[in-house]
Amino acid sequence: MFSSPLQSHTDVETASVRGYTMQDAQWAGYAVSSAAGFDGTGALNFMVSLPAWDDYAGVVAMYGEDLDGTAYLDAGGYYIAAIVSEDSGDWFGRDVNSLGDSDADGYGEILVGAYLAAAGSPLTGGIDGGAVYLFDGPYVDDDGEEPFGYNYNADTIFYAQDANDQLGAAVAGVSDVNGDGLSDWLMGAPYADDAAVDYGAAYLFFGPHSTGESVSSSSADVIFVGGEQYSGFGEALAEYGDVNGDGYGDIGVTAQWTGGVTDGEGAVFV
Repeated sequence: MFSSPLQSHTDVETASVRGYTMQDAQWAGYAVSSAAGFDGTGALNFMVSLPAWDDYAGVVAMYGEDLDGTAYLDAGGYYIAAIVSEDSGDWFGRDVNSLGDSDADGYGEILVGAYLAAAGSPLTGGIDGGAVYLFDGPYVDDDGEEPFGYNYNADTIFYAQDANDQLGAAVAGVSDVNGDGLSDWLMGAPYADDAAVDYGAAYLFFGPHSTGESVSSSSADVIFVGGEQYSGFGEALAEYGDVNGDGYGDIGVTAQWTGGVTDGEGAVFV
């Protein structure tokens, strides 16, 4: 992690925090994000994913703003909270993102994508449908204590409509796109079949979330669909703020293989 002020070219040796793992093949840092307001103190926490942890079950660890120097990302005593998947092969932490306080309860929310998870979906048959987990801070485990718990403790779980959708390949908290004053969230499924087989989709949900629910991606408030098979539509997402000055937030969705897998010109849709 590099701390401000940043005024010139630099290298990794100048980082204020250098994170390592105590075990090999954890893929630490595959996804990183702030976790603004998650503990309700106003501190700017941040999170790091280790999706290859425990045979690709995955773990997302959260750290406080006072972390400094060298940190072992998979060791207790460094993280302030850690959330793990209970199922190998889920890829929990494929992407992570902060939502801010989308339900105005004084605590921030986070999204975690697990693009190969079954997540108990009645629709996917347990085959790589993918899932997205929404956690409303402060995070506690089954015993009401911090800092360690499981993906099934999520406040809301979003599951895919079909096997192989890969919902959760990308997740994003976005600015208020519908003018209700609350943050919204977006999740990608690059092999979803909403338009046609494997055209991909991105699902936009308006805040606030509904605690304790499992929600199908088909229940999204707005569904964006890809225009070509295997285009990768929804593989990456971005929150742009209000780029056209109309008072509403704007978003970007990539389709990096648009033009065909072999041509692969790629595109970004805003």
